[in-house]
Amino acid sequence: MSKNREILKQALADEREKQQESLVIDFDKAFEEERQRAITVKWQGKEYQIPDTPPEWFHLMTLRNEGVFSDDQNDLMIRKLFGEAFSEAMNKAGQEDNWLNMRMVNEKLLAPIIQKWYGVTMTDTTKKKETPESSSGRGAR
Repeated sequence: MSKNREILKQALADEREKQQESLVIDFDKAFEEERQRAITVKWQGKEYQIPDTPPEWFHLMTLRNEGVFSDDQNDLMIRKLFGEAFSEAMNKAGQEDNWLNMRMVNEKLLAPIIQKWYGVTMTDTTKKKETPESSSGRGAR
């Protein structure tokens, strides 16, 4: 009979432990799992990670600016996503290397991120549009 009592006691302890575990939400674990799905950007031999879903501040910034960002807003976005060191290095590189400019940053860095976040292709509205030819054949001016 003592053996049955021990079995029941152990079963009760196991059940109590299971119920306690079911009442625990491990947000640390969820947070770490979220970090594991990060988008990795490689630049100048370093890796930078950003969330695989857009941060709330990005949603608000997009709404506030109706999806159109100035160079200053792009700089702010880069600082918030990648940090000060990344942004300062990018600004310095842009001053030293003619190949790095805001158009390239938009097309090769920000557009792919936005595409991964939302599944949409970002359009550069700052490019000059071709105009139809006029009757003189020289195009509209």
